[in-house]
Amino acid sequence: MLDMAISNAELGCQLVVVLGAKTQIDNYLSMRGLEPKNVKGYRITDEDAMLAAMEAAGTSRMLVEAQLSKVCCAAAT
Repeated sequence: MLDMAISNAELGCQLVVVLGAKTQIDNYLSMRGLEPKNVKGYRITDEDAMLAAMEAAGTSRMLVEAQLSKVCCAAAT
């Protein structure tokens, strides 16, 4: 995270962060007593899996933004 913040703050680089959430989605499904559905290595996203994916993506985004905010604030002082 610090490397990304420094690249942005000091070098003026525009960064794009893409999060993977497969593990988090599987965990959200498991907490609901559901199993992920896969066919030939491809995830089948039914309504339950879509809700889990949205929840996992939102949580992951919030955590990354919080960490970047901390790092950026610390670098600015």
